[in-house]
Formats: sequence, C-alpha cells, structure tokens
Amino acid sequence: MTDDELLPAPTMIARSLDRARKGQLLYVGNDGEVRSPEALRTRNVVAYGLVGGVTASGVVLAAMTFPPIIPLYLALGGRFAASAHAIRRLNESSAALGRGEPEAARLSAEPVARAWWLPRHVRALAEIRVAAALALEGNAEAALTRLRQGRAKLAAKSVQQRSSRFTEVHLLTQLGRLDEARATLHELGDVPTGEVLRVAHWLAELHLACAEGKHTLTEPELHERARKGLAMTAGRDLLQLCAWGYAQLGDREQVEFLLGEALDREGSSQLEITMPSLARWLASADFTPRRSSDDDAFKDL
Repeated sequence: MTDDELLPAPTMIARSLDRARKGQLLYVGNDGEVRSPEALRTRNVVAYGLVGGVTASGVVLAAMTFPPIIPLYLALGGRFAASAHAIRRLNESSAALGRGEPEAARLSAEPVARAWWLPRHVRALAEIRVAAALALEGNAEAALTRLRQGRAKLAAKSVQQRSSRFTEVHLLTQLGRLDEARATLHELGDVPTGEVLRVAHWLAELHLACAEGKHTLTEPELHERARKGLAMTAGRDLLQLCAWGYAQLGDREQVEFLLGEALDREGSSQLEITMPSLARWLASADFTPRRSSDDDAFKDL
C-alpha cells in the first residue's frame, strides 16, 4: 500500500518492514520508505474532508445558480467513494496474497481491474495484484502479461511502478528466462536506498543468482542481507537465499545457522512455485539447520 491508497482496518497495517507479518500491509512512500499508520490516517481524513466539502458546497452552489450541473458534483463525489471502496478491495487482495490465498486475492482484485470508470492508477494496482495471484497459482506467463499491463498505467516514479520491476525479475526467473531477467535487473541499476525497494532488489537479485547457479556477492554484501533477514518477522525467503549464497562461498556454519533461523520466520507459502530453484536447493542441500544458542553464532552480528 502506498501514498495513493486509502486507509484499511488499522490491524492490517504494520508499523515497520521488520515487524510486518503475513497478511499485513505497509504504508510506503514513493521513496521506498515505510511510513506510519498515523500519517496515512491523517492524509485520508484530509482527503475525505476535502472531497466531501467540495461536493457538498458544489451541490449547494449549483442549486442556487445553475441546477443542471448538480449531477456533475454528485458524480465527482460518487467516483471518489467508488475509488475508496475499490482500494479497500485491493487491500483485502494484498492481505490474501500475504496469507498465501491467491484465489481470494484474484477474486477481490479482478472486478476492480475491469472497472473502466475508476481512476487509471487504481485499475493498474488491481492488475498488479491479479498478476501476483496468478504467479502464486503457477501461471507465471499470464502473471507477467498482467503485471506489464498494470505497470504501463502507473507513473514512472511511483513506488508501485518501481517495485513491479523487481516482481518482473522474479517472474522471468520463475519462467526460466534468465537472460531477460538479468537484463531487467541490470536496467534497474544500483540497489535503491529506500528500505522496501532495497529488500525487493536483494530478493530479486538472489533469486536470479540462485537460478543461475552462481553469484558475485562478497561476504560483507551477503552479511548485510542476512542481517536484514534476521531482523524481519517475514524474513524466511531472504534468509534461505542468503544461506544458498553462503553455501557458494563454502561457509557451512553460516548456512546451517541461517537455515535454522529461517524456520522461526514467515515466508512464501508456495516456494516451489514462486522460487523453484531455491526450493530444489533446499530439498537437496546436505545441511542441518541449527538455531543460535550464543551471541557469536552469526559472525559479527
């Protein structure tokens, strides 16, 4: 959820990326940083008050001066209300995706994607959620098509548009189109500074490297990624990818530690679908996951 979206139920919003659980949403600015639920609530109160005030005053003014334009003001207010309802449906879709319920997510988002009378960016967000649901259902080709259709309707600097490029890398990797995925990741440039986009970059980067069977990350770079995974309640995917990375460096101790820590965190429900190369490695890897019992289990933590 981002600056463009309205307020869902408070319990659906996590206060930080580290503490976000499956099924919760994040309020993320276009800079890729998480913002507080209170900031979103204030923004929405202002938006509702402004639109409501304009609609009411417009109707009163039209009634006194030119009654035929009353339907225009009512239509503007109605469009805002319809958009607010659509965003709530998209929030429900996002929560279902987080819980690993693609059918429920798709059913919530698909009607919004088809609603031509809604604002362009709202329909775009719905397309992206439908794409995510299709990917979880194992239909990555259709997901890629819907993702690209949705992204084309978004502003280039929006966080949704930027994060969708990382999703595209995942989908291309899932489809085995590794050269195309590598080219897409290269086009995205350096790792972003915003926390949410940075983690999205790391996940896409490691997923692609895992599918390619090699990576060029240094131990300090892997260490930085693993530290973030350890800090996150939903850090399992990142920790497992970092464990694969350490396996390529021959550091068995770190691999087993990170795999053990991953067991205590939330992650993808259908890893064999969304990250098949990682799932195959986990199934065949000859490592025994272990949990930390002392402060130096993870080097320099």
